[in-house]
This record gives sequence, structure tokens and C-alpha cells, in this order.
Amino acid sequence: MDIENLSIAEAKKMGLGSFGHLGKTFASFMDKILIENYEDFIRQLYKDLDEVIQTLQLNRELRQKDSEDRITIDIVNILSAKGYTSSHDKKSGGHVDITVELRDFIWFGEAKKHEAYGNLLEGFKQLCTRYTTGEVNQNNGGL
Repeated sequence: MDIENLSIAEAKKMGLGSFGHLGKTFASFMDKILIENYEDFIRQLYKDLDEVIQTLQLNRELRQKDSEDRITIDIVNILSAKGYTSSHDKKSGGHVDITVELRDFIWFGEAKKHEAYGNLLEGFKQLCTRYTTGEVNQNNGGL
């Protein structure tokens, strides 16, 4: 096999799992390079968000008193390390808690630490009526 002319798709098929965390990280970056459309972006982002949440939950007993902003910033920082352009409090019809971008794709997230259901509803309304435009390549978000 000519390793110098190996395509990204071929490298991914080689099964990088034997390289542990490094192989998993490399495969994740390759997945982002291979994204062709918004649906691919959303699918990969949700996969990465699941990993971020699982990572943060490992030390949940130490995070019980963390503020909403502290947890949000940790999420943003991990997503940035995974190759996204991620930001906290970026302006888009208001101050969006989490904005994730990759090329011309955008996803908006509203962070809420559950205190009351009314608070969650207000976050949902912010996300749906103020932050997202609903335009192509930016019509998904999460609470």
C-alpha cells in the first residue's frame, strides 16, 4: 500500500481503533473533512456532542455546583478541540449560549441547568424564535 497517496476515506477504512484515543481523534477529524452537506454535519456534531456529554458525566459529582456558564464553556472548549469553530455567547438575534460552525454550517445551542420547567420553556423559545434564522445550513439547534 502506498501510504503517501492514501485517501482520507481509505485511511478511515483501515480501522484506526488499534491506535486508541489518538486513532479515535484522527478518525473524528477525518469524518469532519468528509462532510458533504448539512445533514452530514448535524449527524457528526450529535455524535461528537454525545462524546462530550459522556466525558463530562464521568466526573458528575464534581460538577453539581458548576454554573450553567461553566458547563457551557467546557462543552464549547471540547468541541473546539474536536475541530469545530465553537463559541459561547456569540451574537445572533441575542446571546447564543453555544454556536458551533464548520465551514458554512451552523448549529445553535441554548444551555439550561434545570431549575424549573418555565426556565426550560423560555430557553426553547429563545432558540426557536430569536437565535436561529431557519435558513439553509443553519436550521438545527438544541436545548
